[in-house]
Amino acid sequence: MTTRATFKQDVESYLLTVGARRWTGPAADLLGYEFVLPTTLGELWVIVYDDMIACRWGNVKKALAAGLCVNPYTGKWNFHIATQHCQNAPTATLAIFQAEASSFLPPA
Repeated sequence: MTTRATFKQDVESYLLTVGARRWTGPAADLLGYEFVLPTTLGELWVIVYDDMIACRWGNVKKALAAGLCVNPYTGKWNFHIATQHCQNAPTATLAIFQAEASSFLPPA
């Protein structure tokens, strides 16, 4: 079970397992995002905080065409731990992100 204490580590482990790579170039190139996840819709840039998974699609038009609820101007696609008092909220947030992201992962 993912807890608030392990949320960031658990999300980062998942990202690396599904093919994301840590960004090693200049931070400005990815607007501060730390991971690049290749998907069938183009690159998904990700940074993980203690209480959210912040994402931005590199190709906003493809993400919108796929029916994702994405900010049409910035490509932001974020996942917040919504309920402060719910013990399972970190687990649920990670599970929702995994389910959504897995739909766009390239075949292994």
